[in-house]
Amino acid sequence: MDDERKGFINFKEFYIYFTKVISHWSSLINTHVKIDKKKLNTIFAEIDKGCDGVIDYKEYSLAL
Repeated sequence: MDDERKGFINFKEFYIYFTKVISHWSSLINTHVKIDKKKLNTIFAEIDKGCDGVIDYKEYSLAL
């Protein structure tokens, strides 16, 4: 997800990554899966414990 190797991701990077994952999943199950940007934003906000608009490695690891 962190293509620029900054040590964190913002919502745009998070959204792009999961859009690709959901797209691949849709093709595997041969059904269109709708991407809910609000739901992804909610998930991002829950992982972003520092409330700073980015998810760092520690926050991501804790979420897993």
